[in-house]
Amino acid sequence: MAYKDFLNMFGIGLRAGKFQLGTCACEKLISKKKMQLLILDKGLAQRTIDKFKMLCGDGKFEIIMIEENDFALKTEMNYRILGVSDKKFALALIDKFNDDPYGGIGNE
Repeated sequence: MAYKDFLNMFGIGLRAGKFQLGTCACEKLISKKKMQLLILDKGLAQRTIDKFKMLCGDGKFEIIMIEENDFALKTEMNYRILGVSDKKFALALIDKFNDDPYGGIGNE
């Protein structure tokens, strides 16, 4: 149930414009030190995942990885990398994600 709540909040955030969409926008948020949460599609190439984990560095912000088919349902424009700069919204998403009774889809 909690993961469904996470996906619902994810969808609301997309409609409300709470996300920076795509690689370039997320890299810009990271370089400006405004990134609060990074959401990656598990279907990304391992090289891309490793690149963003390296950019994350010392855990300055959290990275969440969600299932490929859940991304496809929510992002009509097929973005697979999303960034959140709003701290309260990022914390709410992290709470919903971590409340999953099945162990979460997991932080990698």
